Amino acid sequence: MKAFTYLLLSCLLALPVAASAEVVVVASDSLGITSLNQADVRQIFSGKRSTVDGVAVVPLDLPADDPAREAFYRKVLGKSASQMRSHWARLTFTGRGNPPKIVSGEDELAILLSSSSRNYIGYMDAAMTRPGMVILYRAE
Repeated sequence: MKAFTYLLLSCLLALPVAASAEVVVVASDSLGITSLNQADVRQIFSGKRSTVDGVAVVPLDLPADDPAREAFYRKVLGKSASQMRSHWARLTFTGRGNPPKIVSGEDELAILLSSSSRNYIGYMDAAMTRPGMVILYRAE
């Protein structure tokens, strides 16, 4: 019983750490973009902008169950996941845009950023970044 109590207590203490992971916007270092501001990121991930400094960018989105997705939407876009679904439903219905491509997770995102000739841009937990990626924006 004592071991169970310690296990439960340690899990509860770890929750705030997991929930407060830093989310960063990343791209391949070969893209040629070195940084973005929050307005740029909002415009790219809400479909209002598709180029940065003359470079076309294609946003990638994490799956709905990824904790970094909700954190990104809240911290950077100022919206919940359901509000973003509504936003994209309206744009898609009116023919004014399509939502970002959804990847299976941060591993697929990293593979697409490192091995593709497309100009992908995505977001992930800062701890998951890899060599060959450039951090363009840090969500605070």
